[in-house]
Amino acid sequence: MTASLVSCGEDRPTTQSTATGTPITIGVVATMSNNPGLAHGASAEGLKAWAATTNGRGGLDNHPIEIVVKDDGNDPAKSLTAVKDLVENEKVDAIAAWSTQSAAWSDYAAQTNIPFIGGQASGPMWQEGGNLFPVQTTVYGTSYAQGMVAQSAGAQRMGIFYTSALSVAVEAARQKKPIFADLGLESVYEAAIDPNQSDYTAPCLAAKDADAEAVVLSGVPAERVTPSCKQQGYEPIWVYPVEVISETVLETPALSNALVPQASFPYFLDVPETQDYRASMDTDYRGPEDEKFGPHTATSWMVGLVLREAMKNVGSKDVVAAGDLMAALTEIDNYTADGLLPGLTYTDPTARINRCFWEYKIADGGLVAPNGLNTTCAPEPKR
Repeated sequence: MTASLVSCGEDRPTTQSTATGTPITIGVVATMSNNPGLAHGASAEGLKAWAATTNGRGGLDNHPIEIVVKDDGNDPAKSLTAVKDLVENEKVDAIAAWSTQSAAWSDYAAQTNIPFIGGQASGPMWQEGGNLFPVQTTVYGTSYAQGMVAQSAGAQRMGIFYTSALSVAVEAARQKKPIFADLGLESVYEAAIDPNQSDYTAPCLAAKDADAEAVVLSGVPAERVTPSCKQQGYEPIWVYPVEVISETVLETPALSNALVPQASFPYFLDVPETQDYRASMDTDYRGPEDEKFGPHTATSWMVGLVLREAMKNVGSKDVVAAGDLMAALTEIDNYTADGLLPGLTYTDPTARINRCFWEYKIADGGLVAPNGLNTTCAPEPKR
């Protein structure tokens, strides 16, 4: 599946480009289908909205941004094929990734001179440096965040419910335990849960028997799991670090006080720092209306902010190539974009660990950000 800013119909942006230089082509590989509950169509549309808005303001140093989108269908082989097509046929200058199958193409990516900018950076590979540039909090930071907020709420014994549908979730669950241990927390129970199963009594009772005082919900249907546990008399502190928080989840009584540490900025805040993001989505976003403002489009905006900062480092050039962007990205150091980014530093070629995160909570059927755009940061990881 391929889309670009020059396609017709719903893909045509409202804002007309005023950039006249040679284009910069950004490829997108995203899991947009065959992944119920976590499809990234809004991520791709959010980046297209950013590009349309940017082009209407003269592009990046007069270079218009072109977006080419590939849907990997949540399939490893298709994901690798999509990335190869973007690199070898579309000749893109950078790739933004919202793919659940990034492990399928990580080795190939390392052999290219193309910067891969992680819209979704939940896999451990995004912390390893090279030509991978995560914009979100990475797995070390998110794992620390989950333990920290649970501990602050009084928990000492941790449980994890994670989806069995994604290999990246299995690996992320494995990485949480030593980080929890560093916080002085005890991991007492974990369960791989099929999101499609009809009954969750067994894991609820097992976590209850293990006396898990807080449970991290990772990729599981919280709106069905938590009421099932409540029916069994089990109401732990729920930690819900997911990207998309639906109205159904917000209205689930069992989640009324859930803790929601996040890897992207609080998109729901109407403050000066978010005005450009909100105006761009209002004007140029063409994806699902109920995802216009959300973590997917927020992360798209974060990718755009990183590209803009990289172009400042590139300077004035008639033609901007992938190698130029790669070199420019590695100059970025502690970039926060006024609270919209988690203090990004790409100067170390061997490790890119984004350890700062935003704290959300569910309250009164909505989301609140007690600290606004201010991030909380994990300590430097032990090497």
